[in-house]
Amino acid sequence: MQGVCAQRNIELDFPLLGGRTAWLYYFSGSKIDSLSVTLNDKGKAEIAFPHKDYKGLGYLYIAEAGGGEFLLAEPYLRISCNEKNFNAQTLDIGESIENTFLQKTFARRSSLLDRQDWLQEGLYFELDKKEDSAFSENLMSLMNENGSALRKIDEDIASSKLYAARFMELTSFMQRLYDAVQKPNAVVGLTLDSLCRANCNTVLIWLHSIMQAVYGMMCTNTMAVFLLQVPAYLILLMKKTIKPTPCL
Repeated sequence: MQGVCAQRNIELDFPLLGGRTAWLYYFSGSKIDSLSVTLNDKGKAEIAFPHKDYKGLGYLYIAEAGGGEFLLAEPYLRISCNEKNFNAQTLDIGESIENTFLQKTFARRSSLLDRQDWLQEGLYFELDKKEDSAFSENLMSLMNENGSALRKIDEDIASSKLYAARFMELTSFMQRLYDAVQKPNAVVGLTLDSLCRANCNTVLIWLHSIMQAVYGMMCTNTMAVFLLQVPAYLILLMKKTIKPTPCL
């Protein structure tokens, strides 16, 4: 059905959850909207997402089964899971170029950052002079190799035309901006590296709230939109007030 309709088509396939109601949450300006659909007895359904130009996060939720976020930036998506319970990591987003790029890039960067920490621990090893020379040479070689791999990821992100790449660039920009204007102890552990390692639903939804606020600021040319929307999203998420209520 890809390309047949003007709206986005999202095909759902959850064979063990037939008859259940699936909810799709998405950001619309300064609020969160939702759509719902009932899976048939084989666990299949299709959502006709009405906003053909929407690019951002979607969150799929099925009560007592789970939920997971994904990038909604392509004309067609197929989302499936063969388990009774699911999360963002167990959802299969099919052949989505955007989601594959995001997931693989985050995973690769996370792995390299973990390796970087492990290598830096080597700087504190106590060795005699003879051992230290060879060890230090090999350690610096490995650290340089790891640093080159991290820079290559940044270059690949910068050269990509995907929305997922812009998403990742903006997370990096917002982190630098946050570090520049906030007190160091304002939010414990909120660094780009920790975000890459966290791999959790709240992190990506938080990042999307920032993106929506920045987009609103650019469209209206007023800092008020930025200042008002970000706290609103954060308070909403921290209080966990996202509930399956139909969009009016």
